[in-house]
Amino acid sequence: MQIGSLVRITDVGPEDTRGIGTVLKFDMYNSKRPYPAKSVVDLAHITLHVKSGERITEVLWSDAHIGWVLQKRLEVLNEIR
Repeated sequence: MQIGSLVRITDVGPEDTRGIGTVLKFDMYNSKRPYPAKSVVDLAHITLHVKSGERITEVLWSDAHIGWVLQKRLEVLNEIR
C-alpha cells in the first residue's frame, strides 16, 4: 500500500458511506495520546518517528469525505505504480 493506492474498508457497516477510496498519507496512532503522532524533523533533517502505536491511513473516500482509518482495516484493490 502506498500513496495513491485504491483501497476498500473491510469492516464497514451498512449505514457507513465509506467504501472505496484513495490513500492520501500515512501516520502512526499512539493509543496513549488522543491524536495521531506526527513525524518530527529536527534541524539536521533527520526524521524521528514514534516507535509504538498503530499505522493509520488518511483516505479520500468515494463520497468525497476525507478520514483516518487503521491500516489493518483496509484492503488494497489497485496498487499505484
